[in-house]
Amino acid sequence: MIKILFFLFIISFYSCVDYSEVPIPSYLYIPDISLNTKPGEGTDSQYFKDVWVFVDDVYYGAYEIPVQIPIGASGLKNVQVYAGVRKNGINSNPTRYPMTAPFEIKLDMQPKMVYTIHPVVSYYDYNKFPFIENFDQSHLFTGDLDLDNLTQVTLSLPEEAFEGNNSGLISLEKEHPLLVAQFATDKIIPSGPNHVYIELNYKSDIGFEVGLYGYSGGQNPVDLIYAHVKAKTEWNKIYFDFTEIIRKNQREKYRIAIRAQYDTTVQLVRQRVLLDNFKLIYQ
Repeated sequence: MIKILFFLFIISFYSCVDYSEVPIPSYLYIPDISLNTKPGEGTDSQYFKDVWVFVDDVYYGAYEIPVQIPIGASGLKNVQVYAGVRKNGINSNPTRYPMTAPFEIKLDMQPKMVYTIHPVVSYYDYNKFPFIENFDQSHLFTGDLDLDNLTQVTLSLPEEAFEGNNSGLISLEKEHPLLVAQFATDKIIPSGPNHVYIELNYKSDIGFEVGLYGYSGGQNPVDLIYAHVKAKTEWNKIYFDFTEIIRKNQREKYRIAIRAQYDTTVQLVRQRVLLDNFKLIYQ
């Protein structure tokens, strides 16, 4: 009896709806998104998988691109599109990327019409870039912490590079299984920033880790190499959030660092990691 009453209620409810008042939507089609960089901001390579959409400051949702979105409003509208990433390389963790400003456009949106846009986002002007390494012809990952002179970050052949002349290359084997390297110079990162992210491109036979070493006068350096990167046979880009790590481990200065170890479960005598476009960005 309860189910029948509920069914009758649903019929009665919908019989009262005036469908003539339901707005006919227009549509926003977003096939792609790109990044525009200025001098001092490094590569424009990006892996923005999602877009977060606002129309006249009303949130219309986050979507994986390409996407066509119904917009239940008409007239001249201000459209904002934010870039989205999968934070820390986790597909189930979609995040509006806080380091880039939104793309904005005004559209006169009319019912049934489809409006195609190609958003181009840029980094916020107030971002700081203390570490950028693109491995072109030289690099600064020369701080050797593993005590093995035969495990070093070297330069790839030009034909192996992600872009530019070279990429970084790590090569490990059973007799020389560990690399721990850090930047040759240190930089200040404020103890209470709004956001801190590390970006990089990579291709790797094995998993590896990236992060920081923190330094304060008279104290041993603290190991903050916390971000794990899974093996990828094709070039990929990843975004790691280090905001809380910096807040909890307040140090005077930092150096970006990488750790890779020979994996006995991988059936390769020589295991390689290719790296490019390291960036640490904070606000």
